[in-house]
Amino acid sequence: MLFKCSKHHAVLAGWRCTSCSATLCAHCTGWKTSGTSRFELCARCGGFAKQILVPRGELSPFSIGQLFSALRWPFSKLGLLSLFASGALITAFSYLGSKAAAIAAGATLAYLFQVVRHTANGKDDFPGPEDFQGYFEDVIGPFWRLTVALAWIWVPALVWVLWHRPAPRDPMLEQRRAVASALRPGGPGFRVSGLRVVRSGSGGLEVIEGNAAPPPPSPEQLEQMKEMREAEESAPPEVVEATAAPKSNYLMPILLVVFGLAIAPMSLIASSLKTPLLTAANPIVLAGYAFKLGRDYLLLVCFFFAAALFAVGVRAAGMSLAPPIPFGKLPVNMAVLAVGFIAFRAVGLLVRARGGDLGYGGEADYLVPVLGDEEPRHEVREAAPAEPAAPPQALDLPEEEPSAILARLVAKQDVQGCIDLIERSWQSLAPDALSAGGWMDLAKSAQQRGKGKAAVAALRRCLETDAQGPLAPKALLLAARIYDEDLKDRKTSDRLLQELIKRFPNSQEGSFAARRLAAAKA
Repeated sequence: MLFKCSKHHAVLAGWRCTSCSATLCAHCTGWKTSGTSRFELCARCGGFAKQILVPRGELSPFSIGQLFSALRWPFSKLGLLSLFASGALITAFSYLGSKAAAIAAGATLAYLFQVVRHTANGKDDFPGPEDFQGYFEDVIGPFWRLTVALAWIWVPALVWVLWHRPAPRDPMLEQRRAVASALRPGGPGFRVSGLRVVRSGSGGLEVIEGNAAPPPPSPEQLEQMKEMREAEESAPPEVVEATAAPKSNYLMPILLVVFGLAIAPMSLIASSLKTPLLTAANPIVLAGYAFKLGRDYLLLVCFFFAAALFAVGVRAAGMSLAPPIPFGKLPVNMAVLAVGFIAFRAVGLLVRARGGDLGYGGEADYLVPVLGDEEPRHEVREAAPAEPAAPPQALDLPEEEPSAILARLVAKQDVQGCIDLIERSWQSLAPDALSAGGWMDLAKSAQQRGKGKAAVAALRRCLETDAQGPLAPKALLLAARIYDEDLKDRKTSDRLLQELIKRFPNSQEGSFAARRLAAAKA
């Protein structure tokens, strides 16, 4: 919920005073420094001001305006450079054989998935390419995930068509039916070497000249023909329908394809976020998430498939006009990649706003300051004492312990000061300086501010404080995520996930870690 400033009622409030509970805008908030710590203060009563955090989706919801911003995103200086590098890679490797082309396409797919995660984490620049880990991880893995994501478009319709295809025709049976129809009473017969075989009036077969008129049917044959016509006319509809040729029903395959088109983007989101493949292929789970996102997901589906159709048209037109020279397809590949960057950027923007509803990260990961990077406008300076009580050189005070400093900063609710202290002196901080919950809160705050090393240090103290408590599996999982996404240390992240599975195999976090490691190996 967004609040207005208690004094300036037309301005959003970004802080709340812990003393008088007033909501404060930047003009009503001051700041002062004490040593290396910084405090934000209420300009009305001088109490400490706490920054107001709201869900990112509430402050900046997924909208058409964000989709228009995605259209411009690839065309920055760094974006054009990334487009050129990716297009040159695909074009050059296409001349080196199918395996080289697969490597280039797999690396590009992995980069597009990385764009989704990079955008979802609140970053607007272009991500640097991740390290190449191997042919299976960076070529087969992305292709396999893309196949799973798009399988809902073609697999159900293909299965329906194959299951309901008509039985193969039997030439011998059709020939016997044709002969019986030709030799029925009054029938035309059939020709053999200029002659015609017809049924005679007595019921047998008779050979006549090819142009001669067949013998008239006998009264018994006329009566038999009348009975046959009456039986056909009085036959029930189900019998007529059963004997008629089966009609092709294309409604169900079309409905299945439409369902696949609607659910494929959700499967693509799950694949981009490294969700276990069993979840990414579960239509019940995917449909539930799609309904949960509601209008935002419908907007993404329309945008995503408009981009896909545009990419197909661009590629078809470009390939027909591309000159037959080396690297003549480079402009076409760059144009198609630009559409891909735009589409995957849009996916990332949706996850950035609604990732909490998808279970990507914790609730605290989507809390952002209401006023963004805006700072308090006023600096509060402490007045210097007229006469010092004693000369500075006469004071012989012991240096304050880091744990005592931390306790004082926590009492003042100076989160930034606590994080700075952890960065400088985390090894000197006693684990029992805070509770396990306090260390966990500091770790989450440090992660939100991009201080990954301080966050993992706080999580280490959290585990040392209560190694088997209810927060221990959460601390291990959060530390693994920070090492993977913020510190780019996949090896340490996997080691922490293995430790989590070993120590807490039956916990929800342990099950998630097992699925994460299995998906990484798939």
